[in-house]
Amino acid sequence: MGVTRAVFTPDGKMFCFLNPDGVDVYSMGDGKELFAQRVKGAETWDHIKDALMGVAAAHVTDFVGELVPGFADEYRNIVRPPLR
Repeated sequence: MGVTRAVFTPDGKMFCFLNPDGVDVYSMGDGKELFAQRVKGAETWDHIKDALMGVAAAHVTDFVGELVPGFADEYRNIVRPPLR
């Protein structure tokens, strides 16, 4: 099992020590860049979750529409009100 340690230097850089199975690998990186990548990754994951919820909601709506007579028409009227 590897061990990872990170230290921020005074100039804002992050120095990572990665020790997988006894092999040392050192890398330098900007802590701000790492934070920005994590934020972007979290935003991407949120978009994926939202899309999956939309697909699941559509499937549930279709399923209930097949079981309950008139549900599909009523749901359509709520989602998209009829033109007047």
